[in-house]
Amino acid sequence: MLIFLLPLLLFILALLLFSPAVIQNNDSIVYGADDQREAAHGMNFVTNPVTGKSYIFWSDQYYSGSDSDGNWTHDIYYQQISLENPKISEKHVLISAPEAQEPASVSCTADGQFFVTFEDGNTKGYGGLSQRYAIFDKNMDPVKAYPQTVALGGHSGHGACTADKIVAFWSNEWVDGGGVDNLGTGKDVCVTSMNYDGSNSRTLKLTKGKTREWWPIVTASKKNALLVWQRYVKNQTYSNVCYTIYDPNTGKLNSRGIQALKSIKAKYYTYNAVYLKNLNRYVLNITTDKNKSIVLLLSSNGKIVYKKTGLPAFAREASPAILIRTGADTLCYPKSPSGATFLRVTKNGIKYVGSAKSSYKWGYRGTSGFYTENGKTACFASLAKDRVVIRKFSSSTSH
Repeated sequence: MLIFLLPLLLFILALLLFSPAVIQNNDSIVYGADDQREAAHGMNFVTNPVTGKSYIFWSDQYYSGSDSDGNWTHDIYYQQISLENPKISEKHVLISAPEAQEPASVSCTADGQFFVTFEDGNTKGYGGLSQRYAIFDKNMDPVKAYPQTVALGGHSGHGACTADKIVAFWSNEWVDGGGVDNLGTGKDVCVTSMNYDGSNSRTLKLTKGKTREWWPIVTASKKNALLVWQRYVKNQTYSNVCYTIYDPNTGKLNSRGIQALKSIKAKYYTYNAVYLKNLNRYVLNITTDKNKSIVLLLSSNGKIVYKKTGLPAFAREASPAILIRTGADTLCYPKSPSGATFLRVTKNGIKYVGSAKSSYKWGYRGTSGFYTENGKTACFASLAKDRVVIRKFSSSTSH
């Protein structure tokens, strides 16, 4: 009987040894072999509050490619953007090392410094990665030069700044199985706050390993930060989005604690959050597993003020363009698989304005929005397969 089973056993062994389904870049994170993020990952639009100049920051390996062992080699780049005539011009290296610094997450302090945080593959031990950061002044000169460490073994982090603190929200450890293509999930999420100069750092572990949590997103007001992430639902292909309000001055969550949106079956990685300063509101958008989007309007303490359902699906790893106007802001989101959706947001409500068409299909490497100086056009800096592109949508084209 064993003789007859031998060919079948050899065939199964060959599949296990030579299947190209996954590439393991380090001991903790497993990526799909056709993962779009291998080319580039993490796009940010930032306006410096001191100089008034606007920039995009991102990570890519467009020219270097992965090394011979399959390790990603992304560096972090930036360029200044003119809001009168936005276009891609010459990019400048901000941070470079042999293995990848991605995805880049960049925010600005009130005094005009740039806080840059990222998962760093250029790490010895700790699964070959860590959550790092660096701080640059308004001229892009280092104040706290790379590599500064948030957490050895940390990954997938995101950053924001309050009026006097820096906040880094990051994942800790990895659990195989489940998630996209059964490649696994994070284990826990943690938040670290520090002064603008990197001093007085403290970390709060939000979860204790009883659930599986990952892909942290953070946005901040002057006083606190909204932390958003996804929670693994066993034996399901959707996640539950969780959120909480964190006070970096006390190092604690507010009295509402962690809110798990269990009634929403969220599509993995397809959510984002922004703070609208003139309305003093947070906006959280989530695309569901049914390819429809939900947008929640939250008060500064995390209470749901308004819920808008039935919206078109939004693109993954994308942030909206925001047009600030007295009493109401217009938010333009990249719509999946192409085009854009316009929403009008007030202090107490959200209104669907319309959508615009486009032939360009959004990827999930990273897309970040902004409006032109005259407020007539929503623009998106997006990471395409082999380059950074700008896509534009006139508000008059929505219908």
